[in-house]
Amino acid sequence: MSDDPGWRPALRPIWKFLVPWVTFFPLRRRLDLIGLRRVFLHVGVALVELALVISSRAVEQRRESTGAWLRLGVGAAGCFGGLVWSTSRWRDPQDPADLRSAEKVANGFRALSFIRLGLAASPAMYGIVGTQLTETAELAFVGAAISVVLIAVYGPTRSRVDDIQDRLRAAGSPISLRAALAETAS
Repeated sequence: MSDDPGWRPALRPIWKFLVPWVTFFPLRRRLDLIGLRRVFLHVGVALVELALVISSRAVEQRRESTGAWLRLGVGAAGCFGGLVWSTSRWRDPQDPADLRSAEKVANGFRALSFIRLGLAASPAMYGIVGTQLTETAELAFVGAAISVVLIAVYGPTRSRVDDIQDRLRAAGSPISLRAALAETAS
């Protein structure tokens, strides 16, 4: 759709991605579509940076790591299952009156986005904890890689926003999701 700003505005200014703590200090953040995408990008970069720092402490493998790899795999599969389930969340609205309020539609999308972000970031945390416990640096890298892929796939992409917009229209909602996000962003 022509009213989607894309991901490029979320990358501005790009230097803030190298120093993730800089973005925590602004007084107000707009949670419109660009703001949500910026949060997803910052979390992805921060997870990779954290994995690099944590893995640099793991000099050599000292403990048995088979169980840690298994936990990482099971945790990542569980997170993937949660993300697949969250995709169906907008199919059946619980209260049709909620679909007529721009604020409720926007807040519902934001909540769903942050649930997805938490699920997508979890494999990185499993890998980082596994690295701390077993001193196997590869766990942090693999966990971060899985999380970055999940963040990229399940983030607020144009196709995901369009899919939810189509579901809203099919449910009889006159609300534009992008307009609702921009309107209620402050």
